[in-house]
Amino acid sequence: MIRLLGVLAVGGLALISAPAAQASANFTWSGAANENVPLWSTAENWEAKTAPTSGETIGALSFPALPESLPCTFKAGEDGCGRGAKNNVSGLNVESMNIDDGEDYSIIGEPITLGGDGLTAAPAAVPSKFTAAELGLPIALGAAQTWHLGGEGVKHLLENALALGPAGAVTGQGSSLTVDMSDGPLLILDNATNVGPVAIDGSDPSEADIFNGAVEFFGELNSADKEPVSLSHIFFLGAGAVGPLTTDAAEVAVGSGEYPAEGIEATSVKLDAASTIEFAITKAGAPAREGYSQLTSSGAVELGDATIEIVVRPPEEGAPCPTLTAGSKFTFVSTSGALTGVFANAPEHGAEISVRFAEACKEASQPMRISYSESGGTETVTGTVEAAAQEAQEATEHREAQERRETRERQEAVELQRTEEAAITTREAAATAKRQEEAAIAAAAAKRRQEAEAAAAAAQKRAAEAAAGEATTPTTAAVSLAGSTIAVESSGAATVKLACAGTAACSGKLTLTAKRAAKRGAKAKAEVIGTASFAVAAGQTGAVKLTLNTAGRALLATARGPLSATLKILADSSGSSQTHTANVRLVRQKARGKAKR
Repeated sequence: MIRLLGVLAVGGLALISAPAAQASANFTWSGAANENVPLWSTAENWEAKTAPTSGETIGALSFPALPESLPCTFKAGEDGCGRGAKNNVSGLNVESMNIDDGEDYSIIGEPITLGGDGLTAAPAAVPSKFTAAELGLPIALGAAQTWHLGGEGVKHLLENALALGPAGAVTGQGSSLTVDMSDGPLLILDNATNVGPVAIDGSDPSEADIFNGAVEFFGELNSADKEPVSLSHIFFLGAGAVGPLTTDAAEVAVGSGEYPAEGIEATSVKLDAASTIEFAITKAGAPAREGYSQLTSSGAVELGDATIEIVVRPPEEGAPCPTLTAGSKFTFVSTSGALTGVFANAPEHGAEISVRFAEACKEASQPMRISYSESGGTETVTGTVEAAAQEAQEATEHREAQERRETRERQEAVELQRTEEAAITTREAAATAKRQEEAAIAAAAAKRRQEAEAAAAAAQKRAAEAAAGEATTPTTAAVSLAGSTIAVESSGAATVKLACAGTAACSGKLTLTAKRAAKRGAKAKAEVIGTASFAVAAGQTGAVKLTLNTAGRALLATARGPLSATLKILADSSGSSQTHTANVRLVRQKARGKAKR
């Protein structure tokens, strides 16, 4: 701005004769026209009561949070109010776009051209529930730009999503796109994006990947124009086709995590030592991209000392997990280009890693041998299940059984010695024991009499106080949930924070429920996935440990992102019961070892 003023001052009187520039108008959505399908061409749907016209250049196009009194266009989820906005005005050029993704928007219709000021999506408030703003209209990038996506922080991780739907293709050959993510938002790419170089970056390199933000990918990302795609300090999950892919301290989960497992097809791949790449096995005996996820490429693949992780999951909710039999072989990486480097946790051909099983599998970890093939027309990274895993488990079980048997024999010997010593006790010792027993019985009887007298006296005192009209000051207690996002460890253990307000301690029981996906011909059914008792001191906030049961761990393991659940708090304080329910979201907590990158 200072430079611009300086240029105008140097121009002197020449400025007087120059024609004034036409400023672009700003448009802020209100949706007040009460249409079944709210249209951009309706003036009442904009705060200034003026609608854009075909071919117009717009300054800032804003979609803010709307009043709760405004009627919903459609129902979003169980308790959400969807806001529709359809562009029926052709040829619009938009310099910048702002969306409050704390609102469940669905923005569809005619294409727009987006200028260099880019797009911003962040919630103005904390709705404490999952919301998604969907862009379902085509966007052409008119210039290189940055999109800023913000969330609500760790306590509300992944609760705010910006979704690019199948109809929302993003194009712009030669225009670079940077997506800056902070405070844990969710970006859903269920579309085709083919622009210039794409960079998806977490804004805080000191944070764990998912705390910056997460990307769910199901489509195309620069796979047509072969422009580069870089991921930095974020969590990336999904299946589809991408251009030349590079990572910088990112976590990439290949495949959807469900059956079929699918995979990622990249023009080329370059991983770094601070990144992790994960593959999922969901069905035994099925080929790659059906029974297990796979990374494929037609170009060079550089492993770069990244970390590889293998996880086994059930193929669907309630189904048994696949069994890894000795000798089973999986091709996780396949390229027709050159394969170079190794994984840091499998630094040489034939090195073993430990396969991780999802909580629903009820299985221990199992070793797998990683091998590298760097010759021939197709170069690969494969994993072969080790037969030694079963033998080692049987040896461990045998050793533990032997130790239990030896311990039992020692205990039996001690008991036998005690019996023999008791048998040689003299009559005098027996008489002494009898006298001691009689004395103990008498003492116990005396104590019971004292307790009965004390209880009677206390009852009389209470009766006297009641008769005199005396009353004690009641104590109060109220318990509430602190935060709506619950992080769950791989073991199924979760920590629920409860706040106890009032003058009395809070105690009671927590019951966590979630709905299974609806089966054909039936409704979705809610079921209990975990319970725990709690006790919190008055005026304090306490952490209550709650462990998901088998159903809960299965639901969380198969969820695409956070799992919606309901927490019922049954408090029993001061002789009265209180029941409170809250909607929460369960997220898988990343292992601590991967958080510091």
